Amino acid sequence: DIKTGPNGEVYVAWSGVTGGVPYHEEYAGFGVSTNGGTSWQINQNIFDMNGINGTLPSKNNIRVNGLPRMAIDLSNSTRRGWIYIVTTEKNISPAGSDPDILFHRSTNGGQTWSQGIRVNQDALNNGKIQYFPAICVDSSGAVNVLYYDDRNTASDSAEVYISRSLDGGNTWNDFKISDNRFKPKSIAGGPSSYQGDFISLASSGHNLFAYWMADYSGLYQVWTSIIDWRTIGIQKIGTEVPKDFILKQNYPNPFNPITKIEFSLPKSSLVKLVIFNSEGKEIAAPVNSSLAPGTYRTSFDGTDLPSGVYFYRLVTQDFAISKKMILLK
Repeated sequence: DIKTGPNGEVYVAWSGVTGGVPYHEEYAGFGVSTNGGTSWQINQNIFDMNGINGTLPSKNNIRVNGLPRMAIDLSNSTRRGWIYIVTTEKNISPAGSDPDILFHRSTNGGQTWSQGIRVNQDALNNGKIQYFPAICVDSSGAVNVLYYDDRNTASDSAEVYISRSLDGGNTWNDFKISDNRFKPKSIAGGPSSYQGDFISLASSGHNLFAYWMADYSGLYQVWTSIIDWRTIGIQKIGTEVPKDFILKQNYPNPFNPITKIEFSLPKSSLVKLVIFNSEGKEIAAPVNSSLAPGTYRTSFDGTDLPSGVYFYRLVTQDFAISKKMILLK
């Protein structure tokens, strides 16, 4: 992959493979040029990896690789110039025994790199497959990763997810963006067993533009979802301006494993909705956005959490309130 930095730097990332059969990606390499490509500083191994080179038997034996993808923060945030790389790996921490999306970052122009961070937030080693990531940084400095995922489907199928990080990749929230699922298979007329890594993510203004290949109609076509990242995972259900800030009781309650939470805003506000466990530890933040006046609904998924009492707290500049909910499996 190739990208340019905030001062015209040219960055290139790649994977290096083992020298013998069965070939697989065992490290990531990185190069930077500050003179338009005339000369390069090269590091053949910036971090170890274990790419998923081979096939996915449950998905019609489509061919896959780890495929490092790269993005640069060009926002005006404090992370401007940071470099991010995502790969698909397994059997190397923090990836599990099934394919996961791993994330590495450099805060100093590629001189040093972080340890891997697992992007997808489903349970570790649950037999579910994530693969073919694409990555971009939006104008707010948030990192967004798009990928195929079968956590909610049979093993022969897939949906499309975005994971989003507001803190440079330390923590992630997952959002399903496709409204259909499909069964990966070889593209007719293409090389044997290739679904093809035709998946991409771009950002402009307040929108993310997600593109992927799927055969929903029985024929592979390019599909897109245009997402306002200010309200990703949030549904505006009323435009009438309420008189007060309101946080409603979640429903259903008790729930298993998904519940909905509604809240109302009388004026434009920076809104954060946080989920805590009974020990007061923050476990999710499904809303962290600037929102216009109106009524909103979001969902919380407790699939990977144990039964018990949880709390959700709505915080704005002018208002804060908490309520209790019960996950009962």
